[in-house]
Amino acid sequence: MSVACILNIGSFHDYKNPHIVTLYRDEALWGLMEKYKRFWEKLESGTKVLIYGEYRNVKGIYSCGFIKAKEYNTEPVQEWKKNPTGYPYHITLNLSVRPNKLNNVKPITLKELSEMGVPFFKGEPKTLISIIFFDESNIDKFNELWVIFHKRNDVQEPVISVVKDELDEWVGKRFLELRKGVTSEEFQKRVNDIFRMLGFEVIEFPIGRYPDAVVYLPEPYKSFNPFWIVVDSKNISGYNLPEADKRAMEEYINSQKREALNRGLDPSKCYFLFVAPSFEKRAEEKIRSIQDNTRASGGLLLTEALLNLTLIKFKYGNKVRIDRFTELIRGAEITKDKIDSMKTFS
Repeated sequence: MSVACILNIGSFHDYKNPHIVTLYRDEALWGLMEKYKRFWEKLESGTKVLIYGEYRNVKGIYSCGFIKAKEYNTEPVQEWKKNPTGYPYHITLNLSVRPNKLNNVKPITLKELSEMGVPFFKGEPKTLISIIFFDESNIDKFNELWVIFHKRNDVQEPVISVVKDELDEWVGKRFLELRKGVTSEEFQKRVNDIFRMLGFEVIEFPIGRYPDAVVYLPEPYKSFNPFWIVVDSKNISGYNLPEADKRAMEEYINSQKREALNRGLDPSKCYFLFVAPSFEKRAEEKIRSIQDNTRASGGLLLTEALLNLTLIKFKYGNKVRIDRFTELIRGAEITKDKIDSMKTFS
């Protein structure tokens, strides 16, 4: 892999740095601020990571591992008490050395890093940026540090297995990156592109008091079942559909009925979808409330389920009847298993 990074976490002591406790999780979590977005976007699953910080007044590299996943998430992280929402560029890590078990670790110290001429460590600086990024131009230096740390601490490198499922074989990188984590803007664009690839007409809207998109059936499907769907994409895991988003969706539905009339469609043939990586259970209650207030049928579409729909479309082509898609929208979460039923839509 041609990229890697050193994460500067500040201190490994939780009384100095409360954020560190999310690295204690079974799936260690770290976050970066907006200004590091350009580096975060270049990281991917399997990227090597070294963890730098202060432990017992000695600064150095104390841990290592791989990036397991990444996600743009603006929901507050409870453990990050000083700024729960200030680090939305999340990274999930598979660490070989747990940050709460450092007593016997032999670090690569700040002095050593300076003497080795590692970027940003020259002169033993008192402060550092939060991520030191390595690419083709300096990856050899990172690899040297990686080998030194592993040999010094007799660390067994975890095996990172790449599971090849049908999505890997059939679906392109642009859509599969929805799994790894993209910005909210990119998430919205790629969800819309999937609907377009499935054969729908997709009308996108600018940022503001508008939905992300409204989806219409093209000819000849429109004559069979002339529905339309208001789509709101949320790049948030555990999305709970807050009250503000609920009211906004109700406004979107009502405002788009006039456009439906202009298109010669029945305004009552309206559906709505929230698309997200995962949802909290109470989101279904909010869906039902929107349905009561608008008389439109709604659903919660999981990102993985939408990706599975692309797979089915690639495999079965025009046998997939997109005019029957609304049979899945029943005021609840639309899962991969439910999407599988579209194989029989004919």
